[in-house]
Amino acid sequence: MAINFYSSSSVNNFFSTSFGINNKQNGGGINDLLASGSLTEYSSIKSGSYKKLLNAYYAKEKNTIKEVDKTENVKNQEISINASDANSALIDLKKIEVSEENKTKIADKIKEFVNSYNDIVGKLADSDTKSVLQKGVWMTKAVSSYSNLLNKVGIEVGLDNKLKFNEEKFGKTTIDDIESVFKGNMSVGSKISYKINQVENIAINNGTSNYTCKI
Repeated sequence: MAINFYSSSSVNNFFSTSFGINNKQNGGGINDLLASGSLTEYSSIKSGSYKKLLNAYYAKEKNTIKEVDKTENVKNQEISINASDANSALIDLKKIEVSEENKTKIADKIKEFVNSYNDIVGKLADSDTKSVLQKGVWMTKAVSSYSNLLNKVGIEVGLDNKLKFNEEKFGKTTIDDIESVFKGNMSVGSKISYKINQVENIAINNGTSNYTCKI
């Protein structure tokens, strides 16, 4: 995009910030330089080396913005990967037959879910994308609201919104409790998965929603 230089004030502002020329401390800044003959003609600024310098300055600013955007995109992609992993674990928990014989297998999947979920929460703390953060807040609030039910299967919700799996407590849980948390489309697991899906979707699209339910 072309930069128009139609007033000495716009040039003055640039030089004041870029070269430390302060109007109050140094008189009129670039206006004094122009008047004194140090910069003989305004046209030399408009079409000569100073214009190139200005263009280079703004190009650097633009590149800095691009680097920030790139970094944020990487963060969001990492969040989407963690969300996908958490949902995969919930899907597996929904499929596994609940029985005393399968408790070890179920416990392993719960660990996978807990670890991936905690990775989401950790990465959200570093995100600067408003829509991703918003979905993340909704997700953590939903999980916290189910804390009593999750606690029955050994999943504890911490004050930092992260989860902890208590294997000893899980060992004492009943088959009915496991099924109520993870089985069925209206189960706690399915409702949590819905919120995680929203986070995954918004993150993978860098703040643009295109929702697809996976469970």
